Amino acid sequence: MSMSMGSAMQTDDDSASSLSATCSSLPDDILLHVCQYLDLSCRLSRFNRVCRSWRRLTEQAEGWTAVIIPDHLGHRLEDYHLTYLCRLFRYCTTLELHEGDNVHDESLALAFLHMRSLTHLSIQACDHLTDQTLVEMARLGAAKSLRTLHWSRSEHLSDVGVSALAAAAPHLTTVILDECGDIYGTCLHALATNCTQLQHVSLPECYNVTTSGVKSLVEHCGRTLTHLTLDGIDAMDDATMQLIGNHAHNLTHLSVGGCQDITDAGVKTMTVGCPSLLNLAVRACHHLTSTSLSYIGASCPSLLHLDMRWLELVTDSGMEVLAKGCKKLISIKLAHCTNLGDGSLLSLATHCRSLELVDVSHVHQLSDVGVQQLANGLKKIKQFNCEGCYRIHASGLSCLPIDCQIHSSVDMKRKG
Repeated sequence: MSMSMGSAMQTDDDSASSLSATCSSLPDDILLHVCQYLDLSCRLSRFNRVCRSWRRLTEQAEGWTAVIIPDHLGHRLEDYHLTYLCRLFRYCTTLELHEGDNVHDESLALAFLHMRSLTHLSIQACDHLTDQTLVEMARLGAAKSLRTLHWSRSEHLSDVGVSALAAAAPHLTTVILDECGDIYGTCLHALATNCTQLQHVSLPECYNVTTSGVKSLVEHCGRTLTHLTLDGIDAMDDATMQLIGNHAHNLTHLSVGGCQDITDAGVKTMTVGCPSLLNLAVRACHHLTSTSLSYIGASCPSLLHLDMRWLELVTDSGMEVLAKGCKKLISIKLAHCTNLGDGSLLSLATHCRSLELVDVSHVHQLSDVGVQQLANGLKKIKQFNCEGCYRIHASGLSCLPIDCQIHSSVDMKRKG
């Protein structure tokens, strides 16, 4: 079959016209949904060139509810992007900035002039942003609807900025300040007294946070707090754990990893006061012994996830008491608990039948016998980590369910 050049060109024109008509006829809500999945540079430079209806949508402020650039893309936010988008920020509810974004306090202040609906602010390792960002946000009224603040890895954020924001953001429910070394205790008092709906406070590696700051937080917000992360805070001790137990009775998630001054006595007072715990992390609290495990088992029957890595003083007897009391456990991390043996795996297999993840890496006393006991009792196990356990061999691991993901130091082939 032959086709003339003119006919071919006519067919191409018809196809292009058909595609254009299809794009133009898509409903606005579908186009806006597509737009939200595109990175910012694509929205600015390409989306509005497809057709007239797409261009119209990019110029409507209602379509810009989020300004997010995924980490895996090469595109980075610049000050001029914010300048270009200022008039569209009236309807913005989410602003996320990532490491490498070249944005300064002044350009964000200009954006905050137009923001009246912002509920989520996330700033991840943006070296040029300082306290002034939060001070201006509060001054310009852009924090009135804010629910979530997440600021991580900053040398320029201190109590000054967070305190200013707290005074202007009464609806805050989630505050995550990750690796912010200039955070002490003043801002926690400001958050506690101004943000009465706080539910989630996470301060990992904010090592300068003071006891008085944590005290103010739990005393004022204890009834609403459900999530509390205080990993690596030097001031955490038994007295602070007692404060948590006395006031945060609705706590479901607590992480105090690496807090070296916490002992069994602190765990006791905390667990008695927080019986609803679902997730507990006490990794690398090196003074904790099997006595702490008995307190957890006695007071936290609803516990689902337990991270107790690097507790070198706990033994099989403590694990038995824990397993009998926490029968709903879904995951348990026991890496580097070097005093544990096969008896611990037997206790878990006997009493914690819902376990899906077990991490016993570098627990050198474990053997194939313990793994076989575990396999007999845990039919739902999906992940098993035994790296560095040189007494566990392929023959022992072969007893685990075929769909269980195994991390091991031994080479093994499993038949499907």
